[in-house]
Amino acid sequence: MNILRKYLINSEDLQLVVLDATELVATSMALSEAWPPATIHLGQGLMSASLLVSILTKETEGKLSLQWSSNGPFGDLFIESQPSGKTRGTILNAQAAVQNMYAGMGPGKLQVRKNFRQQSQGIIRSQGDVCSDILHYLNQSEQRQCAMNLWVDMTWNDDNSENPVELKRAYGYLFEVLPSQNASEDQLKKFTWESRLEEMGSLSQWSLDESDPVASIAEKIADGAELKEILTQKIQFSCNCTEERAERALTLAVKQSGEPRSETETIKCEFCGKTYSL
Repeated sequence: MNILRKYLINSEDLQLVVLDATELVATSMALSEAWPPATIHLGQGLMSASLLVSILTKETEGKLSLQWSSNGPFGDLFIESQPSGKTRGTILNAQAAVQNMYAGMGPGKLQVRKNFRQQSQGIIRSQGDVCSDILHYLNQSEQRQCAMNLWVDMTWNDDNSENPVELKRAYGYLFEVLPSQNASEDQLKKFTWESRLEEMGSLSQWSLDESDPVASIAEKIADGAELKEILTQKIQFSCNCTEERAERALTLAVKQSGEPRSETETIKCEFCGKTYSL
């Protein structure tokens, strides 16, 4: 299921966005033929972009782009998400051979491009961890007081000899203390809620109602506080590649290489895997 819901807690003092992106991440994993370690970063990137769009704009058109650049084993991670819920992503080394399932991407930089009614761009140093990097960006570039938790759960299936490691679930939330007239109160609220969320730990440690994990996550965070749902949105993998775009990309690649173009060339979309013969 792919669903995102936005809530207000305590009469608009706090904003909470929760999503179940299991199908979105599974689709992207299959299309990119990503191995589990790369899928964790790819999945977290897809979820973080969907969550960010929900709080950074009220526009219905445009897109948000996230690009991690690092010299680590996975290379660059690139994600695009639209206010409509359409999202796509790709990771350069989808089959990076690493021993540790949870190996980081490595330090580098994160570039955030907002292309809505107005365009803007922000660049920060990256630790190579999606969640930490997004929170650093929100605090440094957006001056927003947020907490985030992203979970991509991979499981072993002995009955599937070709692909024994499968995606079981992909959940995430983004929590924000909304600004008021009293900055000191806002800081206290942030400290109080962040402390509580830290005590609750990772989503992987929570006992959730799998029939509706989004509502279950929201209710656990609210812990009896007033919880008002203000948005429900479907999210989905969507690629806008076309033969015309592929032609332009191939022309640019040939120009950069300096080599003459063959009579027939093929180019593969890095997002959805579709191959074009041109």
